[in-house]
Amino acid sequence: MDTIAGIMATSGIEALSMREIARQTDMTAANLYNYFDNKQQLFAATKQRGFQLLDAHTHCAANNALAPRDQIRQILLGALNFARLWPGYWALLTHPPQTQQLKESNHLQALVSELKSETVTRMMGLFEQVLASYGVNVVPGEHPKDPPKIVDIPEGGFGPDTVWVRIIALLTHTHGLIDLYSRGLLSQFNVDADPLAETLLEASIDLLLPGTTTATEKSPR
Repeated sequence: MDTIAGIMATSGIEALSMREIARQTDMTAANLYNYFDNKQQLFAATKQRGFQLLDAHTHCAANNALAPRDQIRQILLGALNFARLWPGYWALLTHPPQTQQLKESNHLQALVSELKSETVTRMMGLFEQVLASYGVNVVPGEHPKDPPKIVDIPEGGFGPDTVWVRIIALLTHTHGLIDLYSRGLLSQFNVDADPLAETLLEASIDLLLPGTTTATEKSPR
């Protein structure tokens, strides 16, 4: 599945037959069918493993006693490390295949649609945890697919009409940064890519928590 994640992300699902998958993984097609009946099963299993790896790098950062800014920094650094270690899964989860190219199977189209939805849901869920630790009262929307509602916001730069915009701005800023880093483009600026990436991540946090205190200072509850 680790090998297939990279193949799916770079070559696409439709261009990859089970026979080609077997060749890329040094298996026989017959042996591959002992594990997966078709590409749909393989895609679903690969997607699940990708999320498990992403969760392992990010969720632990959101479940601790750190100040919110520190939690966000650890989440973003975890995502950066995930992309560094598992570039195939990063590409698959954050650059899902275009559904208009999936003409072969309605089931594959549904899996890709679920992938997009689950990626966003997991990202937003992490930041809901951080907002809650900052003192922001977050409650579920009226319907399962509705965004969470902000009920109570303390001082600190948040606003009821801007908080989700800020989170999306942070995610898009970070996503672009990690893409540049994981594809080796940051190093083309003739700088050390690792400290530059961490500096840019800090700037990303300012999009959500403008004017907050230093990382070591606890926020008010």
